[in-house]
Amino acid sequence: MLQLVNLRYLISSLVLLNSLNLSAAETPQKNWTYDGVVTVIYQHPSESQISSNATLSGDLNLNFLWHKTRFYAHLEAATTPQAGGAAQVLPQTNADSGSAIDDRNQGRIQLSELYFSHKLTPKTQFTAGLLDATAFMDTSVISNDENLQFISAPLVNNPIIDFPDYALGMVLEQKLQPKYFGRLLISSSHGLADNASRNYSQAFELGKDEKGAFINAELSYQPKAQYFTAGVWTHTAPHESLNDPQNNHLINFGGYLNAYKKIERHSLETRLAYANPEVSTGEWFWSLAYEYKRPNWVLGSGYSWTKASDKMSDSRYQKNAQLLEVYVRHQPFKNFFISPSIQWIENPLYDQNVWQLSNPIWSANIRFSYLFE
Repeated sequence: MLQLVNLRYLISSLVLLNSLNLSAAETPQKNWTYDGVVTVIYQHPSESQISSNATLSGDLNLNFLWHKTRFYAHLEAATTPQAGGAAQVLPQTNADSGSAIDDRNQGRIQLSELYFSHKLTPKTQFTAGLLDATAFMDTSVISNDENLQFISAPLVNNPIIDFPDYALGMVLEQKLQPKYFGRLLISSSHGLADNASRNYSQAFELGKDEKGAFINAELSYQPKAQYFTAGVWTHTAPHESLNDPQNNHLINFGGYLNAYKKIERHSLETRLAYANPEVSTGEWFWSLAYEYKRPNWVLGSGYSWTKASDKMSDSRYQKNAQLLEVYVRHQPFKNFFISPSIQWIENPLYDQNVWQLSNPIWSANIRFSYLFE
């Protein structure tokens, strides 16, 4: 799911940098602000059956500050994933692709988020509306933004947390102690892209038989230049057992631990997660990311491992997946970034009834990002 870097950094500053105060709202400035990003990613995989492809996406953030309330809108656009291209066959290699598509899998322009955040007390913030759960929960400093950091989906969001797409929901954030924070998110189990029609009327329909709730709670300890987060979640919509289609009223649930440490120019971050193997194709997930920052360039490297559930009836998919990505981000001009990268993927997840691919697969990529405000 595509996330705008400015939104990511705003959420990180709220959640990870020891303050729930809306300092931007309390500082004299324009009531209306906007920012955005345009991203182009070109991928060239080693597998001859998969075509090289380019994807284009754009995001526009609109903010309106009024007293202690912030109103936010996120407009998003994406091109249609190329049939037989790397982003379409192996979506885990490009987290920026397919984030705004219609029921025909065609790219479109959409309103992805529309919500308000209100400061109830100096230590409490409430948010409600159409929102992206991954912008509030399981957040990360160096592996959460495909526009400037990793493009591999497992190094952007935790792949085994059953997050909905952009969905109606609410978030309560509470500063418990100077370095401790609690967060609770409750949303619909089905977001915009989780419904067959991918339209707003279905996304706003709550209480249908096939729908439920997504509930996520986490606690963070955030001393200077580091953080530790523990979270639990459940997805209550009916799920089908991986080895018994008749058993189709199961729920998904899991937990996760995240840790981050920064030492001068070096940053290190890790994620560990578990999900219900009865319904989740991935049972365990672990990732490790490293970032080295200089004034005009950044080096990033990340590794992820996903243990496949042994409950899957098709043994072809019972293979643990590994992914490695290394990128260098260079800033030749103000607000413009060039990021060549290379990926190595072992046992990638794809439709093996359609494709018979070599293993492992490499991909050479280059990304161009332009930020505006």
